[in-house]
Amino acid sequence: MALEHGGASVEIVNACKTVATKPEETELERRQIVSGNVDVLAMTSFEEAEAFGKLVNPDDLPAKLILAALGPDAEFGARCAGFEVNVVSSYYSQFEGLIQR
Repeated sequence: MALEHGGASVEIVNACKTVATKPEETELERRQIVSGNVDVLAMTSFEEAEAFGKLVNPDDLPAKLILAALGPDAEFGARCAGFEVNVVSSYYSQFEGLIQR
């Protein structure tokens, strides 16, 4: 690594972890999404998309829902779970990349 080459001590750590919730814990959110009360849903990781796929059948999503992915991993996870992705962030893992100016 360039930092180590420059004399820095580098330690790699996992900064976040996706933890799936139980369906009964997310029933209100699921109902809001499938009833059409949500306009845009952003997937931030492969694991999040995979977990969402276990909670919601892609066929139950309203046609007007825009499904966004923060980068190619989240997009791949959403597609593997059966979801159609409408937009992918141009800045991976940043919501700003979903905004068109």
